[in-house]
Amino acid sequence: MTGLPELPLTGAAFRFDVAVIGAAVPAALAFHEAGRRVVVAEPDPDRLAAIRSLDCGLAEPDRDRLREALASGSFTLTGDPAALGSAQTVLVGSASGAPAAVATAVPGQLLILTVASRPGCTARQLERPLA
Repeated sequence: MTGLPELPLTGAAFRFDVAVIGAAVPAALAFHEAGRRVVVAEPDPDRLAAIRSLDCGLAEPDRDRLREALASGSFTLTGDPAALGSAQTVLVGSASGAPAAVATAVPGQLLILTVASRPGCTARQLERPLA
């Protein structure tokens, strides 16, 4: 126990707890296994098909986890980046996903850029466009 209050991840107004864009499938699986409702938005149709067919470069244990998640009903794959707007927390796993996260951002969301980037990148890609 850290003494910090537990922050709820699930918002009543959001369909999903966590959305992921930009090659962060293992992170999406971890949130799903923690009991969160997850949507993975992948606008590239070839990449989306690869994820659906479990042929997306994941190690065998992660492919098994993805197979189970897809069968669960609480893990959604979509090609529509607008789905990012229906999640309380959005993980942006690549710089190319930042514009979609900004375009679909809604009040009350937490946007997290999870990629290593040059100084000023977060301000340029998230902070300034949302100001």
